[in-house]
Amino acid sequence: MDIIAGTSGHGSADGTLIASGGTLAYGVPDSTSSVTVSNGAVDNLTGNIILQATTLLTVSAPITLTIHGQGLTLHSSDNLTTNAAIKTAGDISLSAGNTLSVGATIATTGGSVNLNSDGSLIIGGTSLAAPVSASGTITLSGGDAGVSTFAGSPITAGGSLTITGLSVSTGDSLVSQAGGISVDGADSLSIGGPVNASSDIQLSGIDLNFTASITSKNGSVSVTSNGAGISVSGGTISAAGGITLSGGPGISIGDTLMAGGDISIAGGAEDTITAPVTSNAEA
Repeated sequence: MDIIAGTSGHGSADGTLIASGGTLAYGVPDSTSSVTVSNGAVDNLTGNIILQATTLLTVSAPITLTIHGQGLTLHSSDNLTTNAAIKTAGDISLSAGNTLSVGATIATTGGSVNLNSDGSLIIGGTSLAAPVSASGTITLSGGDAGVSTFAGSPITAGGSLTITGLSVSTGDSLVSQAGGISVDGADSLSIGGPVNASSDIQLSGIDLNFTASITSKNGSVSVTSNGAGISVSGGTISAAGGITLSGGPGISIGDTLMAGGDISIAGGAEDTITAPVTSNAEA
């Protein structure tokens, strides 16, 4: 399925989509035919929209939904690729059985964003900006290949922000304006852009590397390694509450830790601290 530019009626499956009130299910018209849906037909609908593809689903033209609360669900049993912006005033849910590639803006001013892949979730690229934002929560989930974000593709949630994957690598900012941030890279976690949250920040994985600042405005920061250790080399970790770094054979701290509460560092025999560690907790 390809979502293409054009007025309503321009796509081969527009009639079916309109007649159903906004749903195009798997296998319509069959499991092998390639169909097109015009963005004009999608934008003119007034209810929630569900588009499902058996194989590839591509967003080649912008989708803009302005009715408050109107949601958009796109699902492909194989790959899903967005090459044009998706903007709504309701929930956005994109899922893929294989690879979900986000190559353009995804934004909602009236709901949450859920991006899920059973394979890999890729947001942006080396020279491709794909910012993701929501007034509500954002959930990013990758399967066997994990989650990757690139410079130029910040993730900004009004509520909480949750990221999970076998490996997680971020190249731009992670922001929760009124909630907390939880990132779990089961195998590896690499933070390459600033992390800012109003509430608690929880980061975990086996091999953890941070080269950007991590800031909790009103809460605490917890970093847990389940094996290989923690490396902090390129940004301050600061929290209004406490900071806890734990696990692994060793923890390497090459930049400042600043906490309003207690600071706990519990690694192994290979712990190395070469930067200031400051706690304002009362004795």
